Amino acid sequence: NNPSSAGSSINIFNSFDNLLHTDTQAFLSIYIFPYLSVLYLFFLFIPVYRYIKNYRYVKFIKTHGLGKPAVDWKLFVQKNALYAGIKRPVKVFISTLINSPVTIGFLKPMILLPAAAVCRLSIEQTEAILLHELAHIKRNDYFINLIIQFIKAILFYNPFVKMFVKTIEREREQSCDELV
Repeated sequence: NNPSSAGSSINIFNSFDNLLHTDTQAFLSIYIFPYLSVLYLFFLFIPVYRYIKNYRYVKFIKTHGLGKPAVDWKLFVQKNALYAGIKRPVKVFISTLINSPVTIGFLKPMILLPAAAVCRLSIEQTEAILLHELAHIKRNDYFINLIIQFIKAILFYNPFVKMFVKTIEREREQSCDELV
């Protein structure tokens, strides 16, 4: 019933809690965090390696296995790029190294069409593909994709980042389809 003794017992518990908290922090900072940091850096190497590998592959397909498309396609792309408000010159090539149409390059955009698909597509289908790829250029999707892939590499452990990236990719494709 003595108020002064109750206050001292509370102080003892607070001191014990602070001591426990300090010991826990010291334990974590000395024994756990260094190992977790090394583990994170070890697992970070894998997505960064993939990022660099993909970047090198894009550089490779930009210069190898390219063929010139029909002049009609070049004119179609130039005309529609101006109509869409794309100020950068857009190049079109046929590539033997890819399986689906791809747009690469931010400063110097390039549309690559697969050689196998070009032979089997009608003119309307090829024009729709070219318009779809021009929509990606108009929306700066290549630059946004670089940023997203970098974030995905850094936050590789977060499942919500993976879901977010899939959602962004799906919405990007749907948006370009709607623009076409």
